[in-house]
Amino acid sequence: MGRVPGAQIVGALLGALAIFAVVRTVPGITDSRTVFDTATSGFGTHSSFQVPVTGVMLIEVLGAALLVGVFLGVTARRNPSKLAAPFAVGLTVAVLLQLGQSTGNLAFNPARATASAIFSSSWAVEQLWLFWVAPLVGAAIAGLIFRGFGETTPVAVAEVEEPLPADGWEEKSDDDAEAAVPESAAEVSTPAAESAVAPVEEKPDVDPARDFFDGKRG
Repeated sequence: MGRVPGAQIVGALLGALAIFAVVRTVPGITDSRTVFDTATSGFGTHSSFQVPVTGVMLIEVLGAALLVGVFLGVTARRNPSKLAAPFAVGLTVAVLLQLGQSTGNLAFNPARATASAIFSSSWAVEQLWLFWVAPLVGAAIAGLIFRGFGETTPVAVAEVEEPLPADGWEEKSDDDAEAAVPESAAEVSTPAAESAVAPVEEKPDVDPARDFFDGKRG
């Protein structure tokens, strides 16, 4: 509602054009525009109950805000019953159209108001500005309220990692590393492995890390 797509305007114009063409085929109607005057949004003398511009503007703003608020509420990500969205929006539109029809054929939709005004008398185009400004204001109010209160984002709770022991990052000494290896693992050997290994001369330089992985004890 806050931003009327061009597809809505084109669709409304095509629908109004089709109705206008049908009305012109009726023999008893001499002026097709007067027929559209009875269904076109208006205020003052062109309202069903002579509602002034301030009253029509207030109804349009409140009606558009209510419609947009219902739409945002039933289509929100946190709404558990999204299957009820079409029924909620449809019932809201039906109630608003009943209210708007009794006050001035209010449509709460700029596209619909524009389509009917083009095929009506000249006064409809002159009053069309109200039926663009009021719905957009109402939609903006509903959007701001919903953004501030309706769609609250839950605060993410950061995962707290357990602190490591004080000596977790300290390197173990060679003696501790060698002591951690069980004696059975160090002393176990197979005859096949001993025969397969050729005798190698011992080098004066000893690698403690290599000895640890090989299971040798110093």
